[in-house]
Amino acid sequence: MEIRFSPTPTSFTEIRQNFDSAYSYVIFENESESGKPESFQDIMAILSRHQKGVLDKVFHRDKSTGRLLLVVKLRTAQSDAIKNKILNTNLPKHIAFYFYDSIPRQERSL
Repeated sequence: MEIRFSPTPTSFTEIRQNFDSAYSYVIFENESESGKPESFQDIMAILSRHQKGVLDKVFHRDKSTGRLLLVVKLRTAQSDAIKNKILNTNLPKHIAFYFYDSIPRQERSL
């Protein structure tokens, strides 16, 4: 799967507002203002081993902080396995991550 780059800077809030509630997401943030895509190598290695569960990967530049963000859209069925792998990996200290889960079907119709 190819990684895309957002053409314009965006905010964390704008990114989250565009999430589809049927999917799970992980946002990786390079806490260094000079972050480059290469700083996400460890994460890319994890994601490449779980290609079936990864639907999309997009880099964004946060317009307020200048930090580089990697937004990963996950298939809900495989999201727990991918999240567990991320949690059990020693990622670089300058990388923070945030999980956003899908809303279960029974709760969506309420």
